[in-house]
Amino acid sequence: ARPDANTAMEKRVMKERVRPSWQPPGFAFGIIWSTIGLLRATSCLMIYQTVGTTMCWPFLAILAHLCIGDTWNAVNNADGQLGFSVLLVWFGVHISAWNVVKAFYLTNQSAGFTILPMACWLTI
Repeated sequence: ARPDANTAMEKRVMKERVRPSWQPPGFAFGIIWSTIGLLRATSCLMIYQTVGTTMCWPFLAILAHLCIGDTWNAVNNADGQLGFSVLLVWFGVHISAWNVVKAFYLTNQSAGFTILPMACWLTI
């Protein structure tokens, strides 16, 4: 199959992007995001077992957070709008992540602590 020109260009742009010195190495992202995915699933199961339904504040909070995060990925990585991306990350992704932690914690403290690493990771 022929490589997609847009994908090749995106990879080149991402390689050339200046990164902060404290950013973890690239290989860590797959490991960390996989772990966060497991923590999300575990904490969502804990919430479901507590409230017995998916129509509740914690699930709406994580749904909103995931939608905002996907929007950030599109703006930052696909569109390359870095200025707007910074605003969206600080005012959207971070606030929504901490809202998820709060919603989970108030519903089930263990679920709140289980989802906490997600919000912490986003501050790096």
